[in-house]
Amino acid sequence: MFAEVLNFTLKYCYVFKDKDKEAEDLLHETIVLIGYYALHNEVSNKIMTKGENPILVKLCGLPINYFKDKRLMDILFPTLIILS
Repeated sequence: MFAEVLNFTLKYCYVFKDKDKEAEDLLHETIVLIGYYALHNEVSNKIMTKGENPILVKLCGLPINYFKDKRLMDILFPTLIILS
């Protein structure tokens, strides 16, 4: 259930991040929350990486800025490392 809430939040934030600063901030906080949720918890980690529409795939599909901009990399990469 929690994974579905995170999934919906990621979708929402991705759509509105360019139009609304609060949606962009929520996206960043959600990325961090996903990392903390999966940290040192194998079951939670599997929930984020397995299934029909894994959250890990959504994170890897974020705009290229998240892989080039140092500030955005600092938000995304720790979570990606935790989920890998």
